[in-house]
Amino acid sequence: CHNSTGTCLKDGFHCANKQVVPFEARCNGVDDCLDGTDEYQCEMDGSMPLHERSEEERHAMEQGSSCGFCACLASVISIVENDPWWAAAKLAPTDTVGLMTGTGAYAGQPCAVKCIRRISLAFYRKSGYCRGALCCIRQRECLECMDPNVIGACSGATVSSRCYN
Repeated sequence: CHNSTGTCLKDGFHCANKQVVPFEARCNGVDDCLDGTDEYQCEMDGSMPLHERSEEERHAMEQGSSCGFCACLASVISIVENDPWWAAAKLAPTDTVGLMTGTGAYAGQPCAVKCIRRISLAFYRKSGYCRGALCCIRQRECLECMDPNVIGACSGATVSSRCYN
């Protein structure tokens, strides 16, 4: 299974929409997942998941995948802590809609990795085509933080502060 997403598990490839498809469906040129995530990042070399690669390597791969030309929104999916897509969601760059907008201290910032529990993730196809494989994922919105009333590292973290405290 081509495992750039880190979602090839024992029982098959886990799609972002919670479907599970056989390993051979991953990167076969057909959207076997209804959300198309089985065809995401198939052109990437190697099978090391993106979230296990360095920040510099992830950035270089995104630039090389023509991510800048990804403007056709395919879907927006809520990803929760412990979901197979969680590691990819936490490290996804911010979307040009949603998190990249606004003003103040958190404008353009991704959700705080240590305190986020649920993220809205946007999946894009290349503009001009709006067909074919997904080429980008982006954090669109921080939907839920760890309990801000619990004393500790996330005390006071709120969705409006993108779970920073």
